Amino acid sequence: MAAPTTHSGFMIQSTYGTVGNLELVVASAQGGLAHCWRDNDANGFPWTGPAYFGSGDVLGLSLIQTNYGALGKLAVVVRE
Repeated sequence: MAAPTTHSGFMIQSTYGTVGNLELVVASAQGGLAHCWRDNDANGFPWTGPAYFGSGDVLGLSLIQTNYGALGKLAVVVRE
């Protein structure tokens, strides 16, 4: 089991949807990362996720939306 993290995660407003969804990535207590997003176009602004990905102990992370390659891709930089 991975060590607990004290990192607070990272949240951005992406260009997905009409208004732009909120995208949140945090370190998972099981190791790796968890991604949740809020649909700002839907009634009640529902959150979806988490979707888990990656592995290892996360000491810090940053999240951006890039136009490199496929337009609108999310990219995460992680310090282990």
